[in-house]
Amino acid sequence: MRAVQNKAITTKMSLRVACVQFPCVEDTEKNIDQAYKLVQHIALEEPDIIVLPEACFFHRTSDKTKHPFSASTHPWLTLMTKWAEAHRAVIIAGTLLEAPDSPDNNPPYLTCAVVFPNKQTPILFQKHKLFRGMLYDTHHINEIETYSRGADGYGFFTYKDWRIGVTLGTELRYSTIFDTLRYQHNCDAILVSSAFYTETQQSNWVSLLKTRAFEYQCYIAAANQSSFHATTHPYFLGQSAIIDSSGIPLSLGPKMGEALCLQDFSKDELLKSRIRVDTSLNIQKHKGDLI
Repeated sequence: MRAVQNKAITTKMSLRVACVQFPCVEDTEKNIDQAYKLVQHIALEEPDIIVLPEACFFHRTSDKTKHPFSASTHPWLTLMTKWAEAHRAVIIAGTLLEAPDSPDNNPPYLTCAVVFPNKQTPILFQKHKLFRGMLYDTHHINEIETYSRGADGYGFFTYKDWRIGVTLGTELRYSTIFDTLRYQHNCDAILVSSAFYTETQQSNWVSLLKTRAFEYQCYIAAANQSSFHATTHPYFLGQSAIIDSSGIPLSLGPKMGEALCLQDFSKDELLKSRIRVDTSLNIQKHKGDLI
């Protein structure tokens, strides 16, 4: 497992965020056990928030997609609540399989859960930007056929005076989501719980994370699933990452296998970065006015 990377800048204005990466297998119980071992390991570093990958408890091809639960009584949600309370950290619980309102012939929702350590009611929101594409010219991926499109909405919350946004997987491609979280909901950091596919990720995953961080002047912490397809092809390509508001990677996981990324977010550094960018943009604007 890759060593934890940490930049110790802890102050009363800081927030410690961890991203967990691991290979997902067909056996849900094994996935849960593996996730908890890594959560226990990273909890020794006392993070404020732990981000798990999207769909990390179930495999995309698993028959368990046929057995969703209502979000409020979901056994995984109950489990995550126990983890959050035990380790006194907010846990971004990847995605749960939520039963639709009308279950007859309707697939489940991919629902993200934000679980708090202080018995606060979890925040739930459904993924509404579903992926469709062809991988390796042989594997057709169509989330629209497998899952229901969730209601439009945005995941965000406030914790320790930080405004935090949450996105899922391919929502990274939609700048309008990040624009809304940054400018309408005033987010200081945006967390990405992802199962980004290998073929789509190799060329643009880290580049997109860096672009979103700089473009919207916020920290980005992205936990990506690492896994293999049932055939010989890699399915998900890790590289979980934490990016600062200048677009610089502070912690970057390997392409395959387990990884734990840990970083302290500084409100002071964030404000300084925003001032530098605002000043630079104003100078460019005034130069344009003089031409």
